Amino acid sequence: MKAPIPCDDFCAAGPWYTYDDSPGDVLMQNFSIARDLAPNGTLSFIKKARAHGFNGALQSYMDYPPDWMLEGRLPSSATVNPKYYDALALYFARFVQEYAQHGAQITYLSLFNEPVDSYTHISDGEIARLLTEHVGPTFDRLGLHQTTKLTSAGQCARNSARVHISNTMSLTAGRYMDHLAYHGYDCQYNCTKRRQNYADIAELHRRWPDIELFMTEIC
Repeated sequence: MKAPIPCDDFCAAGPWYTYDDSPGDVLMQNFSIARDLAPNGTLSFIKKARAHGFNGALQSYMDYPPDWMLEGRLPSSATVNPKYYDALALYFARFVQEYAQHGAQITYLSLFNEPVDSYTHISDGEIARLLTEHVGPTFDRLGLHQTTKLTSAGQCARNSARVHISNTMSLTAGRYMDHLAYHGYDCQYNCTKRRQNYADIAELHRRWPDIELFMTEIC
């Protein structure tokens, strides 16, 4: 089950929010998941699903961090300001901790959802740096890495996922790439075998057969 880190596509109708909209709050003193505990909040739905027998894993991702962590213009050219990498690492950690306190263990966490293609305009190199030098060590220090499997991003299409994952695995030497995620959008209409690029995903499995590989989105 997906447990998206706000704000994502589901916020299209507004109002926009994240877990910490206080500019410069690098220690996450104002971090809050209160919206997720509202009657129509994500955690409330997860609890209802648990009550009705759901016993599966939770997978989370982020389209954009809080806008005060960004530099550049939204929506097409905004990326994370490197001076906030530690703050963003703590932001991810607090999310996992807060959900766990409500019985919702995040098993799989992608730092970004469709970076560059759709949302945060952050390069493979900077994602690798954020993951290996900031998020991964923060999760190790707080004891979260034992239960939450990290990865870089879920990319938009099978061919771009192959390129992104191959780049990131090389840049990180596999550190903190605990699972691999991709989306199935090489084509949605008028699909042909030539356009479906299933071989790209088979190639990822061939190269890293011992790492879990998931298609985390398609519609």
